[in-house]
Amino acid sequence: MIPKYAIRVHRNGRKVAAVRISIDAQCDGCVGLSIACRLDRDHRQQTVRHTRPYRVHGALAVGRKLNFSHQANHVIDPKTLELHDSQVISVEVKPTTRQVVIEIYAYLSEASKNRVELKLLFDDVNHFTQCMSFEHMERNFWAGNINYWVPSTDGGYTYIYLVNGLLAIEHKKLVVMSDGSSSTIQS
Repeated sequence: MIPKYAIRVHRNGRKVAAVRISIDAQCDGCVGLSIACRLDRDHRQQTVRHTRPYRVHGALAVGRKLNFSHQANHVIDPKTLELHDSQVISVEVKPTTRQVVIEIYAYLSEASKNRVELKLLFDDVNHFTQCMSFEHMERNFWAGNINYWVPSTDGGYTYIYLVNGLLAIEHKKLVVMSDGSSSTIQS
């Protein structure tokens, strides 16, 4: 069961804001704290979502206060990460340092309802091939423009299959990092 809490704000008999807070299990000792705020400005509704993974300290028991601490630069095992329906934010190529950094929004688990921002850090890169249709990447961003990936954690090639393209990286080291934050705005 996912705990959910709702708060509604009324002004002059009219609802002007609603806040929904939910907590869900995410990865290895972390929970996701999701806050969605719906504002009504000039009869135009806007939903802002903010999600961060937190590590829970102490035992979970009914009626007990949970102690959350934000996990800065949380390292994630690439073997446990499924990138289906993830969104590519940017691809940064650093030839002089032989690095490639790919920023994405991804679900941390099948149970996650919100994507979090991740960085795929490839180090000691020998070859990098990027073939993508910007039109298809933009058109499919909302649903996720990554179909799946085949990560190589011991060096070798990592393949990231896109909606209409491919990223192939030959590297010696791959680290997946999360600063824990993700924000999306829907109107």
